[in-house]
Amino acid sequence: MRSCIDCRKRENPAALLRVICVDGRVLPDPDRSAPGRGAWVHRECAVRAVERGAFRWAFRRNENVDGSELLDYIARVNPQK
Repeated sequence: MRSCIDCRKRENPAALLRVICVDGRVLPDPDRSAPGRGAWVHRECAVRAVERGAFRWAFRRNENVDGSELLDYIARVNPQK
């Protein structure tokens, strides 16, 4: 079980997207194989998590992190209908 960093709901990891932080950028880890500290988020919670700075807290960073690549990935994989 993992918790979404935005809504805090506990889910099976298959329902969440694992993300990592590299050089201040939040990147998706769809294969769940990248080394290092990861965070978990529902795809529908990602925008809100970026807006409220949840990734900064999750990755224990002193500065803000850039979530634009994550949001671009989600838009490509799950286009709005």
